[in-house]
Amino acid sequence: MPAISRLTLLPRVRMTVRRLKWQYVRREECRSDLTRVIAHLRVWHLALADRFVARGWLDRPTDYFLLQLEEVGAVIADPVSAPQLRDIVRRRAADLEAQRELRLPFLMRESELPRLLQRADMTAGGDDIQLSGLCVSPGCVEGEVVVMRDPGEFARMKQGAILVAPATDPAWTPLFTLAAGVIVEVGGMLSHASTIAREYGLPALANVKHATEVLENGERIRLDATAGRIYRIRNGIR
Repeated sequence: MPAISRLTLLPRVRMTVRRLKWQYVRREECRSDLTRVIAHLRVWHLALADRFVARGWLDRPTDYFLLQLEEVGAVIADPVSAPQLRDIVRRRAADLEAQRELRLPFLMRESELPRLLQRADMTAGGDDIQLSGLCVSPGCVEGEVVVMRDPGEFARMKQGAILVAPATDPAWTPLFTLAAGVIVEVGGMLSHASTIAREYGLPALANVKHATEVLENGERIRLDATAGRIYRIRNGIR
């Protein structure tokens, strides 16, 4: 590097890197604080859900979380409208089920949304696809795949399985105590999945495109994070 660059460009690069590191730390602190706040709010909403069921307004406590806050507030202020809740929940549950298999890209233009919503399945699968990604925590492990796309699937996690997810946040941390390895579709060296995987010593890859679509629940793979590769295991043979 020329001397003039060391005097001008290098200090600016170092300052930018320091600023980026500081912003990553602040982001994770904000997300952690938000998770704590939501945990306290959830206690109150669970109590309301039980009361709605006790009064015969809903069939199950989980139905409460298909309602919007405005609808909950309206029923509390005027219980006469309570019989409408079951129809709202039934309609929302049907919409949720219809959209469950919808796969949207992480980056898109607003103008592309109508076209994407018409596609119920965005598959990129096939045994011929070679999965690779960014090594964020080195190591090599073999195990069963557990694909999760949202916190509602946490109960399916198994001891010693390889967790595959679009991305993770602090709410996913308990799963790392069970996992033998981690694969995420989005993330970098300072993302949540990468940081926690290194703390737990788990082999991990980030930026593995279409991992939740290509990999299937229950199949065995070999995660070679050090080499940045994922291999399917067929009949005990890679």
